[in-house]
Order: sequence, then structure tokens, then C-alpha cells
Amino acid sequence: MDKKHQLGTINEYKAAVYLASIGYYIFKSITSSTSPIDIVAINPKNNECLYVDVKTVSIRKQGKKKGTRINRILTKEQKKLGVQILHCYEDGTFKWQGKGKNGKSNVKNS
Repeated sequence: MDKKHQLGTINEYKAAVYLASIGYYIFKSITSSTSPIDIVAINPKNNECLYVDVKTVSIRKQGKKKGTRINRILTKEQKKLGVQILHCYEDGTFKWQGKGKNGKSNVKNS
């Protein structure tokens, strides 16, 4: 496994720990390279179910948009399934894609 894939796998587990820490039950895909979903997270308080695709944040190194995050998009299948992208930053923070400037999502701390 190359370093890029190793980092992606590590960040998937970090995201699972983060979601578990705010009260979600976590179910991890065992076919991570072929599955449109990395993590299924269920809130036991309200049965909310999240389908999560974890993305390691990459920052542009050159050009007009230097220093900005490279945006990731969902596949057609992921959109159909209702998958949400959870970005994992180098400093260990997480932000949901497409949830406003502050990165807030429908996930609330328990």
C-alpha cells in the first residue's frame, strides 16, 4: 500500500473515532477500495443514519487558488445513496463538505 492510501486508511479510522466520540455507533466497510461508503454511523438516540465518505484534505500548492482545499465530489451512486463527505485535516479536525463556511452539518454533539 502506498503512502497516500495508508494516510487515507488512517484518516478513516480517525473519523470513526471522532464519530464514536460524539455518540454514534460505527460500522466500517470491509471493502473500502470498492465501496461507495467508508463508514455507516448511527445515532442511537434518534436512529439517524449517516453514510460517510472520508476524504483526506489536500491543499493546492500553486496557481491562483494556492492554499485552498481541493474540493471533492460525490459519485452518482454516492449521491443516490445519500453519502456525505467528511474531510479530515492534517491537524486532526473534521469538517463536513457543503455544510456552510463553518463546516457544520446535521451531526450534533451528544
